[in-house]
Amino acid sequence: MPYWSASAVIAHDIKGKMDKIQNLHSEGQYAETWNIINEVSGKRKAKEGLVAGASPEERVSTWFNHFKRQLGEAPNTEGSEEDIPSIFENLPIDDGPFTAEEYTKAKNALKQDKNMAPDNIPPEVFKNCKLDDIVLDLCNTALMKNEKPDQWTLFNIIPVPKKGDLSKTDITGASCVAIDWILDD
Repeated sequence: MPYWSASAVIAHDIKGKMDKIQNLHSEGQYAETWNIINEVSGKRKAKEGLVAGASPEERVSTWFNHFKRQLGEAPNTEGSEEDIPSIFENLPIDDGPFTAEEYTKAKNALKQDKNMAPDNIPPEVFKNCKLDDIVLDLCNTALMKNEKPDQWTLFNIIPVPKKGDLSKTDITGASCVAIDWILDD
C-alpha cells in the first residue's frame, strides 16, 4: 500500500465528496447535497431558537426584559372614570350571550389533526364529543358574568423569530389563549 501525502488524502476525500454531491443532486436529494457542501466549506449550522445567555436563568431574564421593553408599563387608570361618547348609535352588534348557532359555526371551523392550543385539548374533542352545552355555558358565563377560569388569564408567548441571529431577542411574540377559538367568532 503506497503512502499518500496529506494533501493527496485531502484531495482524494474532496474528490469523493464532489462525486457524492453530483450523484445526490441527480437523485434529487438536495438536503443531503447541501449538508455535504456545508461540511466541505466549513459552514456551521446557526444556533436556532437559542436565546443568548450562559444559563437557563439568564435566558429567561433576557426574555423577560425583552417583553418588558416591548409591552411597556401598565397604564395609570386611577381616576379615569369618564364617559366616552359613542360615535355611532344603534349599530347591529349583538352583545348578548353566544348562541348555539354561533358555537356550531365556530366548532365547524376547527381543523382536525392540528396542534393543540395551550389548554392541551385536541380540536377533535370539541368536534367529536358531546360537550356543546357545557362549553357554550362556560363561554357564556365568562362573557356575561365575567367569571372565567384562571387559566384563561394566562398566555403562552410563542417566539416567532425574525431573520438574522436567532439568539438575539429581535422577535415578535405571538400569544395563545386557552380555547380562544370560541371567543374569536
